[in-house]
Amino acid sequence: MQNVATIFNAQEEYYDRVSDLWYSWHFSRLHAIIAEHIIKNHHPGKVIDIGSGTGFQSLLYAASGSEVIGIDIAEKLIEKARIKARIKAKHLNLDQLKLFPAHFDYVNRYNRFIDVIVQRSRGNKPFKEPVFKIANVLNLPFDPNEFDHVNCCGSVLNFVPDYEQAIYEMGRVLKPNGTFVIDLDMRLNPDIFWFFIDSLLKGKLGINKDFWQGLKLLISPPKQNVQIDFPFGDEDDPINMDMNLFTKHSVIQSLRNNNLKVERSWSIHSLTNIIPSVYLDNVNPSPNLCRFFKILSKLEERFHFFPGCSQVFIGKKI
Repeated sequence: MQNVATIFNAQEEYYDRVSDLWYSWHFSRLHAIIAEHIIKNHHPGKVIDIGSGTGFQSLLYAASGSEVIGIDIAEKLIEKARIKARIKAKHLNLDQLKLFPAHFDYVNRYNRFIDVIVQRSRGNKPFKEPVFKIANVLNLPFDPNEFDHVNCCGSVLNFVPDYEQAIYEMGRVLKPNGTFVIDLDMRLNPDIFWFFIDSLLKGKLGINKDFWQGLKLLISPPKQNVQIDFPFGDEDDPINMDMNLFTKHSVIQSLRNNNLKVERSWSIHSLTNIIPSVYLDNVNPSPNLCRFFKILSKLEERFHFFPGCSQVFIGKKI
């Protein structure tokens, strides 16, 4: 896990630059799902945000009236989250949360939707600044049944080698009937085809140069989790990190083994991922790309059950 912390510390400068189609769509959809299905329906009192990064979801829950503790193993991300939380506590416009800049129309549309839910949920409760701590999901420093809600988003579990132990810890600290949200990168998604095609093109798309890794993703049984070497950082000198890609069945089973029952799930970047992710992860997308993305995103909102790059799972501890 130390390697994970080192790599994510190195990405500290880029965490809040959500100015591309890929991540702005992902976070807009994710935060809307959390707002509509957790904040609106359950109003969680005490929340733990596991792998909190620079605090996107921590601030979302806090703005809605929850008491929030965010944990991460990357100390630079925790420090950035603390600074952000202090600034928000002094200057936050709670009627317009705006967790990241709105470079695209759909971000503004989702922000308006989220703001209404957050305001109604908070009522007259004061904003409580989230508390951020350095901690490891494999050994959470909290008592059993301490939290009303567990948030674990941003592909956190994909980079945890012993993810079963992490899920156990999540179940341990969650109260009976408490809720959870987990966001994961999945085994079956359109990008695996681009991953393979790019290996044939010797990395010209900028996704993958390893033919055997691309072939492994393509021919592995569709119900089997796979592990890939995921490149971080400079394209010419990347740092590779082991990344687990999960099947929906394996996630539901692992959660069930720890008394966590999935009640609903949504895909993100299913139809939009018809476009290779490397083109969407671009701060200067062309007008034609934006127009095509807009059509695909509208369809994805309606048909969110198709396999996607990410899957959001919501459920309760039973």
